[in-house]
Amino acid sequence: MSIRLQVFWSALRHWGVRLGSVAVFFALARILPKEQLGLFSAAIAVIAIAEIFAENGLGEAVVQAKEIDDEILSAAALFNVGFSIIVAAACLIFSAQLETFLGAPGLTPILSVALVAVLINALSYIPQSVLRRNGDFRWLAMRGLIATLVSGAVGVGLALLGFGAMSMAAQLVLFALINAVMVWWRRPWTPRPASPARALPLVRFGSKVFASRMLDYVGGRSIELFIVAALGPAALALYIMGSRIYAVLMQLISAVTIDVSMPHFSRLADDRPALVEALYKSFELTSALAFPIFVMLGALAPEITDIAFGRNGHGSEAILLPLSLLGAFRLLQYYNGTLLNAVGRPGVAMVVQGMKAIASVIVLSATYGRSLQTIVLAFSISHAVLGMVSFAFGRREVGYSLARLLKIVTPFALSAFLMFGAIWALRPYVGTLGHSLPRLVVLGAIGGAVYLASAMLFNGPALRRAIVSVGGRRVPAWIKGTAN
Repeated sequence: MSIRLQVFWSALRHWGVRLGSVAVFFALARILPKEQLGLFSAAIAVIAIAEIFAENGLGEAVVQAKEIDDEILSAAALFNVGFSIIVAAACLIFSAQLETFLGAPGLTPILSVALVAVLINALSYIPQSVLRRNGDFRWLAMRGLIATLVSGAVGVGLALLGFGAMSMAAQLVLFALINAVMVWWRRPWTPRPASPARALPLVRFGSKVFASRMLDYVGGRSIELFIVAALGPAALALYIMGSRIYAVLMQLISAVTIDVSMPHFSRLADDRPALVEALYKSFELTSALAFPIFVMLGALAPEITDIAFGRNGHGSEAILLPLSLLGAFRLLQYYNGTLLNAVGRPGVAMVVQGMKAIASVIVLSATYGRSLQTIVLAFSISHAVLGMVSFAFGRREVGYSLARLLKIVTPFALSAFLMFGAIWALRPYVGTLGHSLPRLVVLGAIGGAVYLASAMLFNGPALRRAIVSVGGRRVPAWIKGTAN
């Protein structure tokens, strides 16, 4: 399968699942009270840690490994299942203490149901990684779409029947079950009796990926546990509403990036000039497309949150704005981490994540007792600064040029922020349109036109290459003429 087809099916896989899940979330956010939404979000924050332990980095190790066989895969799958049982049992044993510590009464029963998904997902990690390794993104896309549609419909139905946060827990379990059945339906390999020692080469690599992901959790998602403990479930619900659109969009693009670029970068690991050139091309495409998307998301935050959540989400626009402006820079950082893993240096990525985790702990401690908006703003600024520092590590390990990366990024960053300024300057003049939807359409169209005009002026050829990469070789004549 060609790289373009891999990108298409990987995008469909992640975009279908994430867009479906965000549509379900929008519906549930309007149905459920903030306290119920915040309660489930607290359970998900705990489940996310459990998932990291259960998967323990072996999936990425399977994708990166140069040689693999059925016995190694079987041994790795046993590792995942064993860890999932241990972590689920630990969460159940200490669930009452977690409920007290987080100040979230009613967390235990929701967590008990949601943990079933961890056990089911453990059966899917390795086979799913094998399908990724083999480039079978079409099947992964289909199973994701089916699981999302079926589980989402059940979740919304249960919420309408009055099951509260438990409806979201049931949706999570059903999604995991459908996913596992469909992944194994593809028979990615034939399971065999195997000694756990056969998986040790994968464990050595995976342990560094695991440590990096744990540090990434502390650096990126510990804020959720901090908010619920400091400000309560309702404040967490507001944060989740404000951050969910940004997070889903980040997952959509970064997941495709990792899915496709990780195997591609791994194949070029022994040819550094080709690897570095592939990174430059990836940066150019991502900068041209991601900067306008994320900056426009922040610029239109008042309209987007009003349409998505109504009165229930009032105040969430102040959360979405700083996170969105951070988004494009974080996406470029994902390439950096993926590149380090591809060349067999996950330990370096772990150091970067460690720095982020330390900074997050310091920032959250310093902002304890402050408003939700202050916490999120300080958190975002610290991540932006550390994201820039991380590229120094990538340059040292791989040998790319920071000056060239800056040259690639700058035209699109400037164009995006000119777009942002235009939207905010014109917002008072479109206030007479009344509803948020027409304001969103008008401001979005104006912002898009400003971005295209600016990007064509600053770097027309790169804009044309990005459009060709995504949409094929047919490019509008007015863009093509400017780019030549």
